[in-house]
Amino acid sequence: MKSKIIEIKKRAEKQLKEWNYPNEHYIEAKGALMVCNELLEQPDKDSIPFTCPVCGGNGLVPNGFYHKTGEHWGTTDITPEKCRSCNGTGVVWRVE
Repeated sequence: MKSKIIEIKKRAEKQLKEWNYPNEHYIEAKGALMVCNELLEQPDKDSIPFTCPVCGGNGLVPNGFYHKTGEHWGTTDITPEKCRSCNGTGVVWRVE
């Protein structure tokens, strides 16, 4: 499995060099690279990675997501903010 993660990491690094501006491909490659780095650094073999259920794995939530009350958002800013559940990685870990 580690060799597959390294392969994905190399592909993501290559894509980041090709797309050096934030478009959807750049963001996907950046997310893949972050996940690969976290997987490679993960020392606990009993931990299982899962896609973050809050942000859907992209590491971002709509601005004001944490300030929403009822049907109303707490901001009019459209810039997304970092997901607090996964700290922007898109991955949460469950320990077995």
